[in-house]
Amino acid sequence: MSANFFGTTRRTVYRWINRAKHVGREHYGDKPRRARESKITVEVEVSILGWER
Repeated sequence: MSANFFGTTRRTVYRWINRAKHVGREHYGDKPRRARESKITVEVEVSILGWER
């Protein structure tokens, strides 16, 4: 197995393997993460949402 095949680092692959060993395959998947603050202002977001296709 190669980290390059998955487009990630060796460290990330080892994390996946260790998580699979500890929680089992049935619980393997993305972990919930903390929501990030938006990098754009509310005004810009409203402007973008108002654009017509």
